[in-house]
Amino acid sequence: MPTAVFHNDTGLFVGDFYKITGSGEEEHMGPAGTTVKLVCIWDNMTNNYVPDNDWVVIDGLGSSRYSLGMYCDDTSRDYWGNLNGYCENYHGNWVRAGDVFSGRLYKRIKKAAGSSDDKVRFIKTDLIYKRKSLIGKKCRIIRPFKRFGSSSYFVEFDEEIGGCSCDGLGKAGHCLPVHAKFLVKSLKEVENVNEKHLDALKCISI
Repeated sequence: MPTAVFHNDTGLFVGDFYKITGSGEEEHMGPAGTTVKLVCIWDNMTNNYVPDNDWVVIDGLGSSRYSLGMYCDDTSRDYWGNLNGYCENYHGNWVRAGDVFSGRLYKRIKKAAGSSDDKVRFIKTDLIYKRKSLIGKKCRIIRPFKRFGSSSYFVEFDEEIGGCSCDGLGKAGHCLPVHAKFLVKSLKEVENVNEKHLDALKCISI
C-alpha cells in the first residue's frame, strides 16, 4: 500500500491526483482546475516526512498534525514552495490533510496505484481466536490499525466470531485487528487447502 493518511475508513494516498477547486483558488492553493499530485506527507510534530509505505491516522478534520505535499510539474506559482526540498521551487504546496479530506480545496480525480477499493480478504493461515480456527474465513478491511504496526488492519468478518466492533467502525462481535501476514486476496492463497476444502470454504464465504 502506498504511503497514506487515514480518517475513519477513508485514505488519501501518495500518488493520488487532484484538481484544485474554486474554493482552493480563493485560498491560494492555485488556479482552479489545475491538476496536482500528492507526492509526500509531512509530520508537523516530528518535522519529517512520513516514511515510504507507512500510514498515519488523523482523528478529526481539524487536526494540523499532518500536511500533504501537492506537486505540479507543468505549472508554477510564486507563492508555492519546494515541499521542504522534495521538489523544485515554486512547484509544490502544503495543505492540511483535513482540508483535502473535506473535498473543499481539492477534488480527487485518480487514485494511486495500489490503493484499490477491493477490501475483501481471507485468513491465510490457521489463526486461532477464542479456540476457533479462522483459516479461510472471509473478511473486509475496515482501516489500518497502528497499534500492531504499519502492516495491521481492523477487519470485519461476515459471521459473528466473538470479536469486537473495531472502535464502532464495524459490527459488534464481527471484528478483529489482524496482521497483514494473515491476510490474502484469494481463497487459492490459503495455506494447506485442498480442492475439496476450497469448495467448502467458498460455500460458507459467500
